[in-house]
Amino acid sequence: MDKWLCFDAGGTFVKYAVINENEEFETEGKYETDCNDLEKFSAGLRKIYEEHKDVKGIAMSMPGMIEVDTGYMRTGGSIHCVMGINLAEHVSALCDGLPVTVENDGKAAGTAELVSGALKDCRNGAVCGMGTGIAGTIIIDRKIVRGANLFAGELSYLVKDNKNLPDVPQEGVSLFNFIGDTFVGTTTAAAMCGMYSAMSGTQMDAKDCPHLFELMEQGDELAKTAITACVKNLAQLLFNLQCVIDPDVIAIGGGISANPVYIKMLQEATVNIAKTVGMGAPVPNVQPAKYRNGANLLGALYFHWNKTGYKSLF
Repeated sequence: MDKWLCFDAGGTFVKYAVINENEEFETEGKYETDCNDLEKFSAGLRKIYEEHKDVKGIAMSMPGMIEVDTGYMRTGGSIHCVMGINLAEHVSALCDGLPVTVENDGKAAGTAELVSGALKDCRNGAVCGMGTGIAGTIIIDRKIVRGANLFAGELSYLVKDNKNLPDVPQEGVSLFNFIGDTFVGTTTAAAMCGMYSAMSGTQMDAKDCPHLFELMEQGDELAKTAITACVKNLAQLLFNLQCVIDPDVIAIGGGISANPVYIKMLQEATVNIAKTVGMGAPVPNVQPAKYRNGANLLGALYFHWNKTGYKSLF
């Protein structure tokens, strides 16, 4: 049976899996990412390959702006050491010349949803992976939109409010110095917990988000206020997406999407915005993503199959 080694490299961990032709995960694991030393980053990949040499190829999911036709990394997101190299060629040389493909992590998750997930029956769609940032994927005519600068779907950069932005650029200052003016700073689990911390004086961060929902269910009004505000902000973003690309489905991914209360609140909030706007505006069809922790790995493999001609999937 054919099988492939798949990597999903993030700023904290590199996750890996051996996935066979039936899309079964035979082996899974993770190790800490070395973001700043290419030699050490490469050694980690090579070590896993040495343990799983009976594979047909290597599929990689990476942060950053990637020329996917070649595997060249214009940027590497938080993995700084891969910027400016052809990662596909580099990893192939490390791994006995095996074919290697590299896809952006958010778009890998979007590919998984497009091929066999929440968007499998859609012509046009979008995926919003709610994590530290918002990993967006835009799909038109069943093709992932990448844009002139490989920037399409970078929803973390969307400006929500410009009241605090300077009138002219300032040295060393970027949008994320004004995180409260962005959608990423007002929609994510970290934003919910940060808002609750500021109101209650109880310190919370993103990993405490499940507890925040428990507090809301127990009648904590501050928890309800924080969650409701961030849900409403995300609903605004989703309605704006509906106005721009009019997708059949917007799939919400990330760990928080497993919470049915969250999804229901988000669906209700988008209905409210669309009905308030009126004038025939459609209600976004918001659904939870099918894939969560394994989305990037499976999507990277789908991309690899399509690019290498093993299977034509989209």
